[in-house]
Amino acid sequence: MSSERTAWHVMFYALLEEERPRLFKVEPEVRLSKEPLVADFILIRRLAQGDVSDAGVLRGLWPHIRTLALVEFKSVSRPVRQGDLTKLLGYGGQYATLKRRRLKTKEDLALVLVTAKPSSALNNELTFLGATLGASVGGYAPISGLCFPAWAVFLDEVSTAERDELVGSFGHIEKKRPCRQAMVAQPPVVRGEDHDPRQH
Repeated sequence: MSSERTAWHVMFYALLEEERPRLFKVEPEVRLSKEPLVADFILIRRLAQGDVSDAGVLRGLWPHIRTLALVEFKSVSRPVRQGDLTKLLGYGGQYATLKRRRLKTKEDLALVLVTAKPSSALNNELTFLGATLGASVGGYAPISGLCFPAWAVFLDEVSTAERDELVGSFGHIEKKRPCRQAMVAQPPVVRGEDHDPRQH
């Protein structure tokens, strides 16, 4: 066992291993992640009260964020897959453990899954978690049944509702106008398999 574990961990493992039913086995220190847990984005509200009408993108999202939100972005080339919503929920638990001082209640931490459109993979995740996707309004759909407030953001629908072709270009809508920012029009080169900003 790792040096971070105390002798009590070793002894408790020995107890479980010795006294377990025959139908069970006990595995110590099981790695739960293939890669380091890294949230795509964290959106942090600077002031508890204030007007967010100056938002230039995802205008329907910001009012739902009371304190902060963890955002998982799934692109067209890497859409929602099995385990993605479950992983985001796990991120919420990890963040709440590490940053509890930032949170007065669990309502202060929102989970946001951004994807192009609803999918069977997302429905399967919702079923697995016993969660329910509410009606989408302008591309923003609440997810109930998780331990944190959660939202699904469907970029194709948001693009149409907010008349935002740039947002639509991250979904299935072809952008006809130049990007609002040159850095979006010509994104920085990232080495590795994620060289395409839409591949995530």
